[in-house]
Amino acid sequence: MTTRRIALVILTLLISSNRILASGSVGIYAIVDKVVFEPNDKPPERIKVWGVFSFAGPPGLPMDAPFRGYMYFKLPADQTRTAALKEWMDLRTVAGTGQPIAFGKWDVSYYGIVPGQPAVNAYALRAPNPKQIEVLLAHKDADSGVVPITYSTNAGIVSLSSNNDAKMVAQLRNALKH
Repeated sequence: MTTRRIALVILTLLISSNRILASGSVGIYAIVDKVVFEPNDKPPERIKVWGVFSFAGPPGLPMDAPFRGYMYFKLPADQTRTAALKEWMDLRTVAGTGQPIAFGKWDVSYYGIVPGQPAVNAYALRAPNPKQIEVLLAHKDADSGVVPITYSTNAGIVSLSSNNDAKMVAQLRNALKH
């Protein structure tokens, strides 16, 4: 059986089980270099966020090492749309400042390598609605054909401090240098 078929079997089992593990209070740690709204910022429907990212692991699993790239999101179609737009404006505000932040919430139904994707970019399948599963990835600049996933809000954009989040802040800042 090929890797792709194994992944599809796992996805099918996950969808049918409706079992979801929470990933914690935030989903992504980041230092944001820039954001680009699409088709424009009045009002945007999609956002590309460039920077250094690390995904928060599900309980009991470690966080990924920080990596450079971009994430591509689309607005949710539900009542969280207004909150997502506000968070996108906040992301634009912190872009280029070097401020380490945390944002989003993604529930985990799978953790590991997504077939066809480099292991460092794969995090989890997001399932706010068990029938809507999307793969949360960070992409390299050269990646083409990237499809945005639905942005998931939580506590807004949270500033990380060198006191309380020293290890994560140091890892993000170190990844910026490379």
